[in-house]
Amino acid sequence: QMNVAASYRHFADQFLTWLGDIVRTRGQGCTLSKEDIERFAATLQREERSSCLPSPWHR
Repeated sequence: QMNVAASYRHFADQFLTWLGDIVRTRGQGCTLSKEDIERFAATLQREERSSCLPSPWHR
């Protein structure tokens, strides 16, 4: 059970870091495009394949 909690926490950390980078780059009030989100999902899936963590994307 701990593993799932850890993977969600890891996911949240990554997501907030990624979001922070975009806001820093584009400025406050920017909008996310579908491409941004797909790029982020692809990054997560790559990482998930290499780490074997259960991913919140595939529930």
